[in-house]
Amino acid sequence: MPADEPIEHELLRNAVIAELTVTKTDVSPTSIGDRHVRIEGRLGDDEEIHVEWAALGFIYALGVLSFAAARPRGVSGMDFEEHDQWSAADLLRHLRYEAGRLVRDADYVRGRMMKTTVTVFPDGRFTLVTVNRGEAASRWVAQLQGTKVLRLLPAGGWGGTGGVTEGAYATYQVIAMTVVLMRPSGVRPRSRAGAGGLDAACSRRKAAVRLPPDGHEPRDDREALRGRACER
Repeated sequence: MPADEPIEHELLRNAVIAELTVTKTDVSPTSIGDRHVRIEGRLGDDEEIHVEWAALGFIYALGVLSFAAARPRGVSGMDFEEHDQWSAADLLRHLRYEAGRLVRDADYVRGRMMKTTVTVFPDGRFTLVTVNRGEAASRWVAQLQGTKVLRLLPAGGWGGTGGVTEGAYATYQVIAMTVVLMRPSGVRPRSRAGAGGLDAACSRRKAAVRLPPDGHEPRDDREALRGRACER
């Protein structure tokens, strides 16, 4: 990583390079008619656990997506800023080590109701829990897996964004930032075996995602490039 590159860039790269598998999703109603979502999964595949080099990036990326889509509730609106961003400093302020696990718990942050808890275990297992955030957590995980989840709305939606709702536009900005960071940069996150995280991604035949023209959905080129030999 270049000396002047923000650490957030490396965290996001590690998050999107890691193999991410969902093993269980539970959705139940809350007392205010919203949703309580609990997602269980793992970082890594059958051959390798990616938790050692991807855990912090995974936790950070979920914070970015949760914060971007979060909105104020009640009096929290007085602290809300529309163009605020989740930073590495925010990650550290809300991160703790608990009984051998990394836990990042965020309730209200600068006026935004996040209600999001991420827990990563030493063996690569993780849990993602949200309260009163609808089923957004499933979309965040899908985005990190490379799945397209945004849909453009007819013209006349949120002003100045080509018909995209405000919440979707904020999330689109996050995805745009992430896919740009996925372009080759020579940075090779370390894996447990000492090989680069990018090597692990190549072995899974995953290609980088690239940013589309304005007004279109993010384009995933992994299927088109699947099977192409990875350069070492």
